[in-house]
Amino acid sequence: MIISYAAFLAMAFGMAIPAIAAPFTVSSPVAARQYRIRLAAEFKDTPGKDTLILPKLELTVPVAPGLSVAVKGHVRTIDEDGAHSQTGFGDIELKAKWNFLKVDERRIAIAIEPVLSLPSGDYGRGLGDSHIGITLPLILGYEAGAWDLGGEVGYEHVFGSTDHKGYTGILAMRHFTPSLRLGAEFILETSEIDFGLDTRANVGFKLKIGKNSELQGLVGRTLHTTDDQTENEFKMAYEIRW
Repeated sequence: MIISYAAFLAMAFGMAIPAIAAPFTVSSPVAARQYRIRLAAEFKDTPGKDTLILPKLELTVPVAPGLSVAVKGHVRTIDEDGAHSQTGFGDIELKAKWNFLKVDERRIAIAIEPVLSLPSGDYGRGLGDSHIGITLPLILGYEAGAWDLGGEVGYEHVFGSTDHKGYTGILAMRHFTPSLRLGAEFILETSEIDFGLDTRANVGFKLKIGKNSELQGLVGRTLHTTDDQTENEFKMAYEIRW
C-alpha cells in the first residue's frame, strides 16, 4: 500500500531535509520579492484510495514590485483498492500573483493569483485532468500585532468537463516567536453541479530557518462532504529563497 511506501519516502526525505508540510490553502497576498524554490510532498487518504505526490517542485520568480510568476510540477502515485498502482507526472501549473493593494497599518492587502493548469498528466491513469483548467482566486490579508489574518475566495473551472467549483477560506496565524507561526484555517467548497457544500479544516506551522529558508507543516481533514467520503491530508515542504 502507498501508506508504507509514503512512510519510507518520508523517512528518506527527512534524512535529506527536515520533515515539514506544505502551505495552507489560503495564500499570502504578498508577491515574492526573491527567487524561491519549494520542494514538497503531499499524501491524501480517502476510503479505498491513497494519493501520494512526491516530489512536488515549485519555482517562483519576481518580475516587478508586487508581481511574481511561478511554475509547479509533480509526480503522482495513485493506489486504489482493486487496481494496480499508477505513478507518473501530474498536470503542470503556471501562475502569477499580483499584489495590487499592499498592506500597511491602515488597510488590508489584496492580491489576485490566477492559475493555469496544463493537462500533462495521463487522464486515463488518473494522474491528471484531460483538459486545461483555471483557478481564479482573490486573496486578502491583514496584520494585527502578533496575528496574521487571511481570506481567499476562488473559482476553479476545467474546460470540457463538469469539474467546476467555488471555494472560500479563512486563515488565522499567530507569531509565537520571531521565527515560529502557528495557524488554523477553515475551507468551504461548493460544486457547480449540485451546490452541495464540503467543509474541511487544516492546522499547521511555519518556521524560519536562518535568513533564507522556511519549514512549513500542515495536517487537515474533511469535516463534512456531500458524498460522505472523509479525507485526511498531510503535507511537507521546504522553501529556499535567494
